Amino acid sequence: ACTKIYKKAVLEKHFCTEEHIHIGEDAAFIYDCAYASESIYFCRDNLYYYNRLNSDSMTGVYNAGRFENNQLLLSYIENKLGGKSENLDMQINAYRTYCLTVAVFHEVKCGRKLSEAATHIKDKLKLTNAIGEIQMEGLPFSIKVFLILLRLHCYVPVLAAAKVISKFRN
Repeated sequence: ACTKIYKKAVLEKHFCTEEHIHIGEDAAFIYDCAYASESIYFCRDNLYYYNRLNSDSMTGVYNAGRFENNQLLLSYIENKLGGKSENLDMQINAYRTYCLTVAVFHEVKCGRKLSEAATHIKDKLKLTNAIGEIQMEGLPFSIKVFLILLRLHCYVPVLAAAKVISKFRN
């Protein structure tokens, strides 16, 4: 949301009413506002700087409830917009995949032991069925491999790969 400007009327009509979403709440209304907007203007100017290195931010602090938060967020988006168009459904599926990927990477990013993180992911995937709701069609090959490994319960190898990828990204 920090990179977008909305008309007040659009925000008032499409703001997120779910108060229990703590991470990604901006996505809950971004999808709705973008879908409802009559036009969208893209500006190439950098109007905002988000400090991703801030260790105290929601993205930097470990949150054991991230999987449940994602489930609530995605259910909200799906209930508001699911089934309105095939393209939008594909985008929601891609966002669902992104949220799962970020949650897995978050486990290693926050320094948890691989065995602890694997147990946590196993429990959370069973509780939320986050992986069962993802459709594989149209997703990139690398993400399909990632999802297949998770579906095969290969949590430690997935986390080890996430750790290596995270080191190369930083």
